[in-house]
Amino acid sequence: MMSGAEWCYMVEEDLWHWKLQMIPARVGPVAEL
Repeated sequence: MMSGAEWCYMVEEDLWHWKLQMIPARVGPVAEL
């Protein structure tokens, strides 16, 4: 069983990766900053 903090971090990371996939490739490098 994960703690609340670990679960929230996992969800945030998944959302971040999902957002990166949604944006155009040319914007990718900028988003990493």
